[in-house]
Amino acid sequence: MSAWSLVREGEVVAEILVDGGDFPWMTGVFVERVEGVAEVFSGGSSGSGFRLVDDEGAVGGFYLEVSGGRARFRWWDEDDVG
Repeated sequence: MSAWSLVREGEVVAEILVDGGDFPWMTGVFVERVEGVAEVFSGGSSGSGFRLVDDEGAVGGFYLEVSGGRARFRWWDEDDVG
């Protein structure tokens, strides 16, 4: 299982413990570290002001949906955008 961190202003505000997915989407348990963060992504969002980080560093961009303590997301490198 891999872990991803959702970061805002240098603070880890949530973690995603990946336990599955269907490429290019990944799914996992959403662990909120700062209250209210899950609500930001409840309808799906590209996370303006947030960074998504794994053990290799931050990704260029991402789209994240959170519902019922579960996360579904996909990410891309900066080179893949536009």
